Amino acid sequence: MATKLIRRIKDTTRPRNSKIASSSDSSDRIQTRAYYIWLEEGMPQGRDLEFWYRAEQEVRCNR
Repeated sequence: MATKLIRRIKDTTRPRNSKIASSSDSSDRIQTRAYYIWLEEGMPQGRDLEFWYRAEQEVRCNR
């Protein structure tokens, strides 16, 4: 379930022209953080975009 969610997030919501998304390392960090946010929130369905964008913001701020 979690792998499928994260794969879906990564494949469908990552901004194509974003500098942070173009970096494989940054993308992996965003994906990992989105997964942990999802776990922390109780693994709800339908909030994948929210978690992806929250993770992206956190990774950007922690650079």
